Amino acid sequence: MASAKVAAPASRVLFIEDDLWEFESFRYVAIDLLGLNVDIIRVNVGDAISILTASAATGFYPYLIVLDYHLPGREGLKFLKELRSRDLPQVPVVFLTQAWTDAVTRREVDKYDAVECFYTANSYEDFVVAVWQVCSYARGDK
Repeated sequence: MASAKVAAPASRVLFIEDDLWEFESFRYVAIDLLGLNVDIIRVNVGDAISILTASAATGFYPYLIVLDYHLPGREGLKFLKELRSRDLPQVPVVFLTQAWTDAVTRREVDKYDAVECFYTANSYEDFVVAVWQVCSYARGDK
């Protein structure tokens, strides 16, 4: 009797982004275009800490957090600083931005222990590469 293959569970990605188009584009590229086994859940920055706290209590914590660098009313770095001050599992955080311009930003990202910051505004091809690279953190490839 042949044994059935069981698919590996999808890598959970928490996507903190105010722009629905950016989220849908990322999700489309990751799942539909690249065929990656990822479960991408979008949350509002105002709800993220409580969702992560509840996720830690249930053991259903994301493998990766994708964080918009420029959120309305709250910078992504401020959120990351707050997140790192909490007693929560230390999950890799990757920033996405369309306004990545100077070395000061890179130093700030390093200071708060984000693993990378990807610039997504150059071209569609660059966006696809950025999605692949971001998802490689969720899959444990990096």
